[in-house]
Amino acid sequence: MTWSIFAINSAELEPYGCSAYTYMLYSSQPYLREPYYQFSEQIIDDYFSNGGTNPAFTFLTGHGGFLQVATHGFTGFRHREDAFYLDPSIAPQFTKGLEVKGIKFHGGIFDVNIGLGVTTITRRKSGNKKKDSRGLRVRLGKRNKSAGDYFLKAGEKLVVPTFRADLAGQTIPGNLAQCRPIVSSDGHAPGQYPLSAVDGSNATVWQPITDRPAALTIDLGDIKSIKGAELNWARIPPNKFSIFTSTAGKPDESDQGWVKVFETDKVEINDPWSKDDALEIKNRVGNTTSVDFAGKEFQGRWVRLVVEGSKSLKRGVGAQVAEFAVLS
Repeated sequence: MTWSIFAINSAELEPYGCSAYTYMLYSSQPYLREPYYQFSEQIIDDYFSNGGTNPAFTFLTGHGGFLQVATHGFTGFRHREDAFYLDPSIAPQFTKGLEVKGIKFHGGIFDVNIGLGVTTITRRKSGNKKKDSRGLRVRLGKRNKSAGDYFLKAGEKLVVPTFRADLAGQTIPGNLAQCRPIVSSDGHAPGQYPLSAVDGSNATVWQPITDRPAALTIDLGDIKSIKGAELNWARIPPNKFSIFTSTAGKPDESDQGWVKVFETDKVEINDPWSKDDALEIKNRVGNTTSVDFAGKEFQGRWVRLVVEGSKSLKRGVGAQVAEFAVLS
């Protein structure tokens, strides 16, 4: 339920990127249990492995938190006495959009269909002519291009733009990889998804489940000129990393079609942990590495990052990738 609130806050506050979707996954996927996909209270259910705790099951608060990502996150619905308030946004991973039906306000019932381009707000007919003829105030948040107040009678629709943080700008200027499709065939720590590396947020990370070589593959959509990269390793940089590109068809998991454009085994810890400020609340950048290709440019539609080893003091712990920016 905690990560659900992170998702709701990100949907409202993030200026760029798509971390709301990352948090939505984190709030649900690691906690689901077969066969009925109910929520457990903790990621690890084993009493001896999770600090001596028996997690609640079924964890109904977790179910409720996850559902609020849709009702209060991407719709932007907030309780107001004088208006049905919405601030619709969406992440690009919702390729077919998202619809929330049956939101009630002052006797009216609303369906909100959030598309990648526009959001349609529909007030249903109730069958009560007196109620249906009375217009109810719909208010759109300030960041919406159609911000302001509108009145909807039953049976009427309002079509407005959908806010897209992934299209509003880039956390790292010139980043070709932000919110692009990304995959990995290597296992990851619970909740530490591959898409965390391209969601525009340094607070979410991809972390392989071990420190053995692991890879991310990004689809840029079409062939681009690539001049360099910026990497944020959060708390745990790798010992070694490589960057590959490919232009000829979708490459496979072998070396076929890939061109190595960068490799190094010299990765610095430039944001070390300090006990003096460990409890201080501040925006922590994380360990970073800048890559340039010495004036060269490489062509590629697919870009692959391979990390190996980690700077963790615990043996076998995978490195972290908070952000992998591919620069044009």
